[in-house]
Amino acid sequence: LNAARLFVGAASSRADKAEDPTLKTALNRADRAIQSADDLLKGLLDISRLDHGGIKVNAQPVKLAPLLEDLVDEATPMAAQNNLSIRVVPSRYSVTADPDFLQAILRNFISNARRYTEKGGVLVGVRKRGEGHVAVQVWDTGRGIAPDRLPFIFEEFSRFEETDTLGVRGAGLGLSVVRRLADLMGAKINVKSVLGKGSVFEVVLPTTESQSAPERTTRRVSETTGISDLSLHVLCVDDEPIILNGMRALLESWGCRVTTLGDADELSDTLEDTSFEVVIADLELSSSLDGFEVIEACRDTLKVRENVALLTANSEENIAQRAQAEGVRLIKKPVSTDELRQFLSACEKRSHVQFAE
Repeated sequence: LNAARLFVGAASSRADKAEDPTLKTALNRADRAIQSADDLLKGLLDISRLDHGGIKVNAQPVKLAPLLEDLVDEATPMAAQNNLSIRVVPSRYSVTADPDFLQAILRNFISNARRYTEKGGVLVGVRKRGEGHVAVQVWDTGRGIAPDRLPFIFEEFSRFEETDTLGVRGAGLGLSVVRRLADLMGAKINVKSVLGKGSVFEVVLPTTESQSAPERTTRRVSETTGISDLSLHVLCVDDEPIILNGMRALLESWGCRVTTLGDADELSDTLEDTSFEVVIADLELSSSLDGFEVIEACRDTLKVRENVALLTANSEENIAQRAQAEGVRLIKKPVSTDELRQFLSACEKRSHVQFAE
């Protein structure tokens, strides 16, 4: 799936330059089919782990303000592509929850709200629910859900619609995963919807003792994809030739110079011969080094240490935690070409700033 998406992305980029709308439409449909297959596989994996006790709850105090702002920041670029507004209401509340479970639940709510809303927007906020509880809510002005379908939306393979606003056919597993995560935390999920006007999904959680006044934090500037060619020299490390071929085709279509390395044990020789501006490495390599170790070995040769990314299909939380702790951009397979372009555009901006200094 990852290789297929890279090749489709490369062909789509060339179709843009050739101004061939028919080919572009066909390639977009191919990419959506790959995305749907990936969603299905990930959903089945999540359900399997949840049903077989492979995931344990780690309940702790969670401040809602930074969590919600991060999720909204994450969703803003995709919402902007659909001309939708998305905003968060500042909150002073903290709740007792598993932070990873809560993030997954709210990310699903926000994603669905964005994907099934043609015009208007999405609002994320918190409301008090009786004594000692709050409801974290996601409102949208989308299509709404028919009353006769509401009782079934948390069942496996249940969908709002056949396709979302971009034509992507969902797997129908996201909300069933949400229900399982909420059950494990002892949280309650509610939904209200008016057909043709929109929906509100909420998760109800207990508050912690200490609360603070709501504050607006400094929002991060979203990375933008841009449309101009990139001028980066990128080192791609992967032990699968088809992945390296797909990555080369995609990045070269964006104007990058690309060096590929199939054997990480030859990394030192490669670094001696050439300098790079960006390093992209697969996590699991059939060599003595893994992706983290490849990145660490390359960092001292980079002008900007942040210009590194790790590709993986591994969804274990310890991988994400380590990447965050080490300042490594984590990109999940199959790679989203939009996400990869955003990462590279940010790398180029950082490189230009470093050069100017």
